[in-house]
Amino acid sequence: MPKHRDRNPDQQHGTTRDADSKLPFSPLKRVDGSLFNCTRSLDSLVVRVLREYCPRWTPGALAICVRKRNGALAVMEYNYLRELGIKECNPLLVPDAAVYYKQKDWLVLIESTTRHGPISPTRHQELKILFKGSKATLVFVSAFLSREGMTQHLDDIAWETTVWVAETPAHLIHFNGKQLCGPYENAGSRRARPSR
Repeated sequence: MPKHRDRNPDQQHGTTRDADSKLPFSPLKRVDGSLFNCTRSLDSLVVRVLREYCPRWTPGALAICVRKRNGALAVMEYNYLRELGIKECNPLLVPDAAVYYKQKDWLVLIESTTRHGPISPTRHQELKILFKGSKATLVFVSAFLSREGMTQHLDDIAWETTVWVAETPAHLIHFNGKQLCGPYENAGSRRARPSR
């Protein structure tokens, strides 16, 4: 009889991709269309976000800003931010990663919890103000290495945000509401929403 292994099914075959997943899977790109390559200067959780979260949940998205382990910016696409309606953006306040998911017109703001903790209510408001001119709808994601790490911060996670856990990359935890990894009406977009 085979031994039972209490392993994440995503990791069974040395890959973090579900074999039977119906989700599209397309790597993160730079604004010039080239593939985004992670370097050693990036935080390990940020690397997992860029290699596992983005291809799975924002397939083909563009890297707008990416922060290095030391806090400096590896990528900061000021011109693209201006195209999205963000005229000024303080580089000291941007999240660990921001990607533009053109297919849904989302600007996804991602915080690596190994650096600052999750997107708290205060940080949520700060990011809304920082990106308030965005023509794209804002989506907020806190990334954790493990569910155990997430449970230590449950009281700190802002409502109307999404949590992604690297140990189970094919799943999301959504805090409140009816949207799954999507925007809310008051998330900073000026676009009119259809009435129901």
